[in-house]
Amino acid sequence: MLGGILAVMLDRAHTNRRLQNFSNHALHPTHSAHSEARRRWGPLILWRPWLLTAGILLGAATAVKWSGLYVIAAAGLWVVIADLVHARRAGVKFWVKTSTLRHAPLAALHLLPAAVLTYLASWTGWFVTTGGYNRHWADTNATGLAEPWASLAALGDYHSAQLAYHLAENTPHGYQANPLTWPLMVRPTAFYFDTSCGTGCAEYITSVANPALWWAGVAALGWLAWLTARTHTTRYVPLLVGIAATYLPWVQYQNRTVFQFYTVLMEPFLMISLAAALLLIAQTRPRFVTVFVRIATGISLFFLPVWWGTPIPLWFAALHYWFPTWV
Repeated sequence: MLGGILAVMLDRAHTNRRLQNFSNHALHPTHSAHSEARRRWGPLILWRPWLLTAGILLGAATAVKWSGLYVIAAAGLWVVIADLVHARRAGVKFWVKTSTLRHAPLAALHLLPAAVLTYLASWTGWFVTTGGYNRHWADTNATGLAEPWASLAALGDYHSAQLAYHLAENTPHGYQANPLTWPLMVRPTAFYFDTSCGTGCAEYITSVANPALWWAGVAALGWLAWLTARTHTTRYVPLLVGIAATYLPWVQYQNRTVFQFYTVLMEPFLMISLAAALLLIAQTRPRFVTVFVRIATGISLFFLPVWWGTPIPLWFAALHYWFPTWV
């Protein structure tokens, strides 16, 4: 997931250089005879290798968890909007048309087929064997399809059944957590709890993140979003896109049984946001940053036993229940 976002960042740098070169060339006084057509439409960027790389990486991420689809969609939207903005800044006369009619389709041809083919490649074991679930759906339902369409139809039906099941999953669970509460880490998941290690002893594994890092990361993200809106900087856009793609889609599932640990996808973007914010703060208040890092390190050491499942006294395990909802 992070690799895919990084690849889109590198594509932005590559594309922006092309547009900047066009701008310098078109406006340079020694190039007054520059063709009017090129001035109107800007450069045609046919090869975007980093966008192709992003498609491969995000296709692989989707093969692990379907929520990668949201990141693909967010990355595509980011590319289209960024192309629009930078084409306008570069002085392209028809910047809307050139971005939507030329850049967007070419970007889609780089990103989407690579993602789809990578995802399908993850099903190679299912394709090349005969005993996979739903493998002979096309034959059983007498579709009359030949290969490879029969296999693709069977895979499509398999996916449809999976999607229907998960969308309808609303069985109550003691550790389910409404997505609206995820940023506050209200109801973390207890993965494991066992007292067979001895009298007054417990082995405990929780999804509670380092509270100092998590809550500070949420605050840092809000600050960076405010800075982006206030100063129009694009420096933090990748982080905002990453968070939007890995968190906001879950908000729509208010009736599904979902859990706090789903935030594992958004956590890297929160931590990078925190690091970026600390770098800004360190310019004027380095002592504050030093103290915060030391406190966060101490808290990590405190929680380490309940992340690793190390046998600890029950009274020490109870010290990690900072709130009733953490039990």
